[in-house]
Parts: sequence; C-alpha cells; structure tokens
Amino acid sequence: MKTTNYPQSFTYPHADNLLPHWQPSRHWCGTDNEDLYKINCEQRPPYWIWENRPVEYVWNKEGYRAPEWSTVDWPTTHVVMGCSFVLGVGVNEDETLGHQLSQQLKEPVVNLGYGGGTSQVIMYNSMRMQELGWRPRTVSIVIPELSRLTYFNEHEVLQFNAAQLEYHDGGANDVLSMYQQWIKPRPNAELYGRMAIKGAVAIWQSMGVPVILRHHMLFPGHAVMAPKLNPVQDFGRDLIIGPTGKPIGHPGPLTLAYWARTLADEIRLL
Repeated sequence: MKTTNYPQSFTYPHADNLLPHWQPSRHWCGTDNEDLYKINCEQRPPYWIWENRPVEYVWNKEGYRAPEWSTVDWPTTHVVMGCSFVLGVGVNEDETLGHQLSQQLKEPVVNLGYGGGTSQVIMYNSMRMQELGWRPRTVSIVIPELSRLTYFNEHEVLQFNAAQLEYHDGGANDVLSMYQQWIKPRPNAELYGRMAIKGAVAIWQSMGVPVILRHHMLFPGHAVMAPKLNPVQDFGRDLIIGPTGKPIGHPGPLTLAYWARTLADEIRLL
C-alpha cells in the first residue's frame, strides 16, 4: 500500500497569528468616514448623536481592536467573533460589544470583530487559534451574512459581499466576476458560509470551549443557525438615511449594550 507523507504544518502567507486586518486610521474605519461625518453634521439626521462625540479606534499590531496577543491570558478570557458589528464601527471602545460584555461579566473579553468579515474569517481565526494553542474560556460568534466570501491569494485577502455586485458589469475585475458566479445560485454561497460556521463551532467544541451562536440579522429565506439578537435600536457615527427615510448603519451603544446583556446571560448559564 502506498503511503502519503502529509506535511505536519501549513505555512500561512498572510499572518503570523490571526488573519491581518490592517487599519489606516485611529479616527475613521470603513463606512465611518470623514465625508459621511461632514454630511451628517450638515443634515443633522434623526437618531444621530455624534456631532460633538469623537470616535477613536485603537488597533493592535495585527489590526484588531484588542490587546496585543502576548498580553492575553486566554484561559481566563472570553472571545467574541464576527464582522464590523462586533468590531464596533462608528462607536468608541467602551461602547463596543466586547467591552460591554466584559463589563457585564466582570471578566476580560477579546474583540475579534473583523470589518467586512465573513464566515471564512471566523473559520480561519478559529483554526489558527487552535494551532497556536490559544484556548479561551468561551467563544461567542455573531454570524455575518452567510453569502459573503473571503478570497485568499499570495499577497492579499479580499472580502466580498452582494452589495458590491450592484455596479459590477461582470468584466472589469476577474475576482469580482468569480464572486458573481459564486453567489448566483444562492444556495451555493450560503451553504459554504453555513459550513464554515459549523466548522468553527466544531473546532472550539473539540477543544472543550463552549460556543454561543447568534445572528445579528436574518435575511428572508436564508438559513437560520441560531437565535437573532435584538433589532438595532440606535446607530453608530456612520448612520445613513436611506431613500425611504429609514436609518441604515452599524449598531450604536444602546443596541450593543442589549446584545452584551444577552450574551452575558447565556455565558452565565454555561
């Protein structure tokens, strides 16, 4: 019988530790940008409370809103994973989900929110933490929109979501064209997202780490993997008033406080 010698480890071209999430500014992040801030200062939309409240982002060396990894005592620390809703786009550090969860539990929480993040980012970071021997006390996963896709190549990591296809003609960008085909049969993208989340949960369970799953939103007809968190009731600095007059944006401090209490209650029951 032929024996195949598999490599004992895999070299990750993108990160020494977790998937890098480089951030260019301490003052702006993603949709929370200076141009939108100026528009909101002029238009003074309802629900917007940020005109005289600066927001500051402090990043660790790999671009996370978290302490340097070498300072974290993982066995006594809770982790919360997700996309920009977990990262806390548009709110200050003490208003993020992770910080408010830490206040609820009176125990440390590491924020692994990743702007534009996908279920593949959550799977990647779960896999890396297992390989690095980082075993937190609990992991809470706020599930991103399942059809998002992370694309890896030798030099960069790209995040795609369905909104990017609105102005794409299918020819200008080969990778975006690939994503257009990836998402075209809806079950394909959603199923891969679902599998990645289940894979991440299996990794943590194999390490004996309890996992809490929640959706921050549910899209009509999409898979329901866990209960939904409370609806967004207030907004971060990147609030946009949509064409119908409906406010759109990342959750604000009040909403994130509700979510923190929900997760804390679940963790206390473990």
